[in-house]
Amino acid sequence: MEQLVQNVLGWAEDKGILSSDKSLGQMCKVIEEVGETASALVKKDIYALRDGIGDSIVTLIILAGQNGLTPQECLQAAWDEIKDRKGKVNENGAFVKESDLDVKYSVSDVLSELPEDVRNKVLEHLSVNNSVHHVDMDKKYLFKKNLSGIFVFPDNEFEYWLEVECKYFGGGQ
Repeated sequence: MEQLVQNVLGWAEDKGILSSDKSLGQMCKVIEEVGETASALVKKDIYALRDGIGDSIVTLIILAGQNGLTPQECLQAAWDEIKDRKGKVNENGAFVKESDLDVKYSVSDVLSELPEDVRNKVLEHLSVNNSVHHVDMDKKYLFKKNLSGIFVFPDNEFEYWLEVECKYFGGGQ
């Protein structure tokens, strides 16, 4: 493996692409090759899959070299980070680390973490809407952080969503 890494780095040096000022372009190449790998996987083309994985590794070796890193130290750092990680495999076969799994909190738990003015607004919202959507203050709900940085929880029985700004609960912005 070490000889292959040296071959790739030598090739990149010969082509003039090993300098760090070319890292953004190299990252685009990484994404391109990973996309081709995904396409091969979808098509169940084992030959294209092998080529895509190989090309992806080549582009990552070059990216590491452009930034003064070795593939070995990058892989070691990743291994050290994941080796003791806990989590579970989701329905799509992807491992989800424990810290990214849904966490259950009661509405009361969330409200207790909010500043008083925000808590009062949420309570007012709940009291106005509670006749339509009953919210059990002690029931545990699955919280997720959406792309806007908002913690949301669904009550699937009533399809009700309450949004709480992430910065007020659980380490926001």
